[in-house]
Amino acid sequence: MSVAEINTARVQSQISVTDDLQGLAGDGGSFTWDTLDPGQSTYNGSSDPPGVYYSSQVVALVGGNKTLDLTALLGGLQGVIDATGLKLQVLRIRGEADGSNGALTISEGAANPMELFGATNPIIYPAGCRKPWTFEFDDKLDAVSAGDCEIDLAGTGTDSFFIEMILG
Repeated sequence: MSVAEINTARVQSQISVTDDLQGLAGDGGSFTWDTLDPGQSTYNGSSDPPGVYYSSQVVALVGGNKTLDLTALLGGLQGVIDATGLKLQVLRIRGEADGSNGALTISEGAANPMELFGATNPIIYPAGCRKPWTFEFDDKLDAVSAGDCEIDLAGTGTDSFFIEMILG
């Protein structure tokens, strides 16, 4: 099966809070705070940063562990993706919809480390979390290579997590 490039991927993260202004001078009403809205990121082959491939998979831990190899990712309709020479632009992680997952530690791989958050700086997705965490790396990570391609996941038993990536 050949691997097809994505047409366009859009990622949006926003915090918007509406305050009730009752009891303040004036007519009350409300005010919406949306200063933390970075807008929408669009990824495609000609965007800056680029986004060429999309990987989406449910990752089941085996004995509480799993290593993701960016040179052999599941790509849905795109087949198996070898991201060698590309950069991980977006990583999104989500636990089970019912919140039954334990904590998940995400770190650089032991054998061929892809340093997402700097050397020896893992992050921990909390136990029971049902909301997605999205990281946009803005072309700042190293390109995937044979020695720089693995992400280690460590958690509990056979917990499953939904992992999405955009690479370009």
